[in-house]
Amino acid sequence: MVGEPSAESGDWWEFEYEVVDGEIELVVSLLGASLDTRYGDFEGGDITIQFSKTEDDGVREVRIAQDDWDIVPILVEDVQAGIDMDLGLILTDDCEGWLYVEEDAGDADFDSVTTPAGSEVDFSGGTDAGGMVIDVPLQGLAETTVGADVTLDMPVTMTTGSCSNTASYAGQAVDGSKLQATGVTFCKGSGGVADYVGTNGVLVTTGAALKLKLVGMAVDFQFAIEMELEPK
Repeated sequence: MVGEPSAESGDWWEFEYEVVDGEIELVVSLLGASLDTRYGDFEGGDITIQFSKTEDDGVREVRIAQDDWDIVPILVEDVQAGIDMDLGLILTDDCEGWLYVEEDAGDADFDSVTTPAGSEVDFSGGTDAGGMVIDVPLQGLAETTVGADVTLDMPVTMTTGSCSNTASYAGQAVDGSKLQATGVTFCKGSGGVADYVGTNGVLVTTGAALKLKLVGMAVDFQFAIEMELEPK
């Protein structure tokens, strides 16, 4: 599916996307108890992505303004026995990234990212033609059905390639837990501007938010997000 720009300037094309599918896999450990995995489906949302008209070393710049990210909260059922959670994913700042228009082009390479909490993320791919790598300063707002809420700071890198997260928290069940996710490039063609912008694709990310408090108890979250975007 190929879309058309909703707006453009001398330097940028602007495309409107909608979230048509996807899910979050959420691994939960309460008070160091055994791991419990829950799933929540994306119910929709809108994202406006800007692509630079200029190309530098086979790479176009990509931007998402903070106000151009509007994702419907994700329902995660039984995140704790008898307690459901609505997880809102919001941006705390603008996003910047790259869209690759040639194989193995550019110099934006990711090996791994280690957070202060001890969670390591490894990346591979995302730099194929039609691939995207974009930094997304996310914050998760988790609202539970019993009124106990928690904020998850989760600045992540989203990619059309593959990524895995290994959560390291000594003495807790989440220690050594690994999640993986694999995306889909925004195009598989190899010629012309229209082949590279305005096409559908799948962005993924993994990460962890450790040592939090929820309903008066310590909790570790580990997550894998898969989000399918389609032009309007």
